[in-house]
Amino acid sequence: MPTAHGQWARHLERCQNAWREHRLVKLDFPDELRMRQQVDVIAMRLDETDEGQMLLLCVSLPFEAIFVPQDDEFDDDDFEDDDGYDFF
Repeated sequence: MPTAHGQWARHLERCQNAWREHRLVKLDFPDELRMRQQVDVIAMRLDETDEGQMLLLCVSLPFEAIFVPQDDEFDDDDFEDDDGYDFF
């Protein structure tokens, strides 16, 4: 998350205060359909890049956001079962 004009310090302080008080920190963002989404921020750190300072966030995503099965991605017929064992 790029930060403008040193705003990272304000974000970092707010998150540290919340964690100190055992409160969750939420990242609010629009998804690809411009729908409002929220995820939990579990860690952050400030990093220096060629473009300037960047605040790196580690977030916790729900399983559905990570794994979305596609019907055409996996086909049991693509794999040969040559060992004679059956798996259910």
